[in-house]
Amino acid sequence: MVTQEYLKLILDYNPDTGEFIWKQRPKEHFKKIRTCHMWNAKWVGKKAGSPEASGHMQIAIDGRRYKSHRLAWLYIYGVWPTKLVDHANGITDDNRIKNLREASRSQNAANSKKPRNNTSGFKGVCWDKSSQKWHARITVNKKEIHIGHFDCAELAHLAYSEYAAKLQKQFARID
Repeated sequence: MVTQEYLKLILDYNPDTGEFIWKQRPKEHFKKIRTCHMWNAKWVGKKAGSPEASGHMQIAIDGRRYKSHRLAWLYIYGVWPTKLVDHANGITDDNRIKNLREASRSQNAANSKKPRNNTSGFKGVCWDKSSQKWHARITVNKKEIHIGHFDCAELAHLAYSEYAAKLQKQFARID
């Protein structure tokens, strides 16, 4: 696993933009001197990383892929995060340090956007065929909490939003 010292030796990180830039690497990092010259000629000064299918940025270091947001945490704080690293604004390639925070799985899930297959238009709200009403529910620490059934999706969403604010606090995402 990469250390903060090694990371700072090979990459610059800008906490205001969240971008990593490759530094010149010493010949000791390569088996062949020619490979070192070719690598440095191609990559020094260039933005490091590429997007994963999920939208998270990743950087390959010595044959191993690391998520850029976790590298940013290591770069700034000197330790690997002990929990997940959550993007507060929900934008998975925004790796500015002020946008990153440690989170449990439940907190990270609370900050997720509504699912693409959502038909109500509101997070935490779905149509319940048996009651013929809109059902609001929220999941906290792997436990689903039934909030209630409502005549319209907007009222169900309002109830969901109140629960989210109370139970999930700063991790609550209601949109």
